[in-house]
Amino acid sequence: MTFKRFNISKPEIRVRGACCRCGGSGLYRGAFYVGECFGCGGDGMASRPTIYGYPKDWSDEQIIEWNEKREQRNAKARQRAAEKREAKAKEKYDATVGANRAALPELVDAEDWVRANPDRYVHHIITDMIDKSAWFVLSEKQCDLFRKIWSEHDKSTEVKGAHIGKIGKRDIFDLTKTGETYFQGEFGITFVIFCTDPDGNRVIVKGSGEDAGELYSSKKGNQFKVKGTVKDHTERQGEKQTVLNRVKWIDQPENQEAA
Repeated sequence: MTFKRFNISKPEIRVRGACCRCGGSGLYRGAFYVGECFGCGGDGMASRPTIYGYPKDWSDEQIIEWNEKREQRNAKARQRAAEKREAKAKEKYDATVGANRAALPELVDAEDWVRANPDRYVHHIITDMIDKSAWFVLSEKQCDLFRKIWSEHDKSTEVKGAHIGKIGKRDIFDLTKTGETYFQGEFGITFVIFCTDPDGNRVIVKGSGEDAGELYSSKKGNQFKVKGTVKDHTERQGEKQTVLNRVKWIDQPENQEAA
């Protein structure tokens, strides 16, 4: 390693490096701003000098020893700064969490319930506000909204319903339609039909064929006998549901008015 030596009595910063924000051009190009770099003020040089000059009578060993001590001092300073930032962040965190829990006691119950039931359905606003409550003080409107949704939330730990059929196996199912929707994908429209079986278990039929389309177009409350493949067993909103695809009609009665 080559060290720069000058007629000086102690090490000095002699040369500055290029600005790390603009790369030395002095011009910053961002998504929403193009102009003079805020890091260097436009001169392209780092705000903190980076290269030292050393006295001519210093040997390489003295320079290396001096740099090691300087790095030790800098490491201690960085450690103190990090501890100070952590203490300040913890103080802010404790103050924010304390304020939110004082204004919204239901928040603690919701956190405990979500932690104890990681696989259960939870309204996205509940989880979103639990996350935000660690960093921001919730407004009165947000607290009122949280109370309303949490009061309506099903807090039981029992999963309702049952799965029917065996995954990957085709079988015949008696279904009653309760609703429908669809989504547009890369290969066209996929129909999603919500049904129940005679025991009240939730069944979801997915498909893009003619039979799925006719089931989609039928009236709510109609009863059907279909043959389909059990694609998956899932759970939503605390209720088990069976997903069917490749559905074909076995019995297609005339449309009847929903009850």
